[in-house]
Amino acid sequence: MKKLIYALVVIVLTGCSGKPGSRQVEKQIENYLIGNGLEKLYEVENVKKVNGILENDNTYIAIVKYELIFKMNLEEYGKTLDDNDVMGSFNDFGNLLSIIISYGEVKEGDKIERKDEFTFIKTDNGWRLME
Repeated sequence: MKKLIYALVVIVLTGCSGKPGSRQVEKQIENYLIGNGLEKLYEVENVKKVNGILENDNTYIAIVKYELIFKMNLEEYGKTLDDNDVMGSFNDFGNLLSIIISYGEVKEGDKIERKDEFTFIKTDNGWRLME
């Protein structure tokens, strides 16, 4: 009986946490970074929350370091995109433009180390990355 009460207390306290856990932050950011087909272009490694700021009860800013390791250059990546998918092509073009602006011309094997801020909001289902 004591174990059951202890487990319930832990669950309640965890659910009422004032900020998201480091692993939760790191996993959501990793999923975000490889979303929209970008896992074909690069791998995300060494995602680590290095700091965080609780702005208010519902907003948390996570400062995260990570590495992008490119699997191919942008020309090769462009060839993998589907020209027949108009909306997908628009999104892919936006991704390519963003990558060129952020990183310049990249080639296979390039490793870029990043440190960025990500905003999380508290929802009924826990902390979620605001995209």
